[in-house]
Amino acid sequence: MNPMYLLDTNHASRIMDGKDAALVGHIQAVNTSDLCLCPIVAGELVFMVEKSTRRNENQRQMDALIGLLHMLDVTEPVAREYGRLKMALVARFGPTARRGGAETTLRDVGVSDNDLWIAAVARHYGATLVSRDRDFQRIGDVVELRHESWLGT
Repeated sequence: MNPMYLLDTNHASRIMDGKDAALVGHIQAVNTSDLCLCPIVAGELVFMVEKSTRRNENQRQMDALIGLLHMLDVTEPVAREYGRLKMALVARFGPTARRGGAETTLRDVGVSDNDLWIAAVARHYGATLVSRDRDFQRIGDVVELRHESWLGT
């Protein structure tokens, strides 16, 4: 079975602009069928397109990318993985219970909510997460999370 790669927003958006030679090289070296997105990344791409000055061009590029890649669903087992990951992060990096640990947010432990969902999707499906976000390094400090970056700069 071929490895599966879940692209994070920073890689998906760079694929759309096609200007990173290292990224293009990695994309050409893997099967397109091994590249995936998830709804959280798609939503972040839509937001980027909506706020861009080249909206029509970016919309076409985004639609082409989303149409080309397999979309991994956010399911009930993914939600359970998300909850376990969140608890592991809070337990490891959150303030102690005496200092209000029950109110700890993901930002308090240095991870965004969207990135935690993306990590949960990657872990559930056994995908390698392709990103350069530091949030995923932090998540990898508490659970096994395969991640790598294909960006040249």
